[in-house]
Amino acid sequence: MADALGFLSKMGISVRTSWTQAYTAPTYIMPFLSETLTSQFNRIPNDTLQGYGGRLPSEQGVEGLGGSTEHHFSYNTSGPRLFLTAVMGLDTAGVITITDTVTDKYYVIELEKQVKRWRFWPCACNKMTITGEKDKPCKIVFDWFARNFDAVDTAFPSLAQPSNTLVMFDDLVFRVADQIDAIAAGDSVGIDSFEIVLDRARKADDYESNATTPKQPLDPVSGGWRVNTLKIKVPRYSTGTFEGWRDANTALQADLTFTGPVVTITIQLPELRVTDGFNQPIGGPAPLTVEGTFEAYRSVTGNPMYVGNEMKVTYV
Repeated sequence: MADALGFLSKMGISVRTSWTQAYTAPTYIMPFLSETLTSQFNRIPNDTLQGYGGRLPSEQGVEGLGGSTEHHFSYNTSGPRLFLTAVMGLDTAGVITITDTVTDKYYVIELEKQVKRWRFWPCACNKMTITGEKDKPCKIVFDWFARNFDAVDTAFPSLAQPSNTLVMFDDLVFRVADQIDAIAAGDSVGIDSFEIVLDRARKADDYESNATTPKQPLDPVSGGWRVNTLKIKVPRYSTGTFEGWRDANTALQADLTFTGPVVTITIQLPELRVTDGFNQPIGGPAPLTVEGTFEAYRSVTGNPMYVGNEMKVTYV
């Protein structure tokens, strides 16, 4: 049997419409960098006292399925944009917005590991993290829950490779400002890195007594407030603007615009507050940097960017 090699790996996906829908073979390839999808059964100890210091064998409990998939952030509609609606909710002609209830969009994720094909289905997305760092491609990570897992010998289907135009950090213009008026070109800030996180706080550990599927979780639903944050790093400490905004609890707005060869992606965050950082500690002889975190909130009437939920992503 041949050894499994990472460069021969492929990720295939197909769209499902419910948490209990049956498996269907992948219909297209999703470019990816790495994955951590796993199957792990809980073990239930046997604490029966029988006069010995050693336990009897533990029992197999419920199956926990999930992990993450890492991708280059891409300008192409066939890339990770397909997964954005699985965590955000709605894509209307390239305008992707957050819905208040989690989206009922699910995927089969099938991984070509050469020895076996690993199938996870259906998969529901709980969290996404978009990151960028100077002189590198931007990346996006999706965290998944799954209902079923199977490792099979069936051949991976023959599928065409999609185009995959990378979003580079150098494509970015970042702007942040107060909400006195609309954000403008003069509000741009040069940054070293950024991280945007949207966590749906889905609850995926609910089970029910069921003789057919006693070890499979119920459809993960929202289990708390969703959280949307932005972190940035500015390479030089040359202004006190950020700590001023922090101390005054100033209402802020920000956007990140990535301009590619054909497509432009804009991420808008209309309602921000500084919640951590921007303290500029001295760590040695190097130039002082500026790092901190903003939390994003729903915007209300009068917001100069837009009225609605915490984040909007637009492809044009």
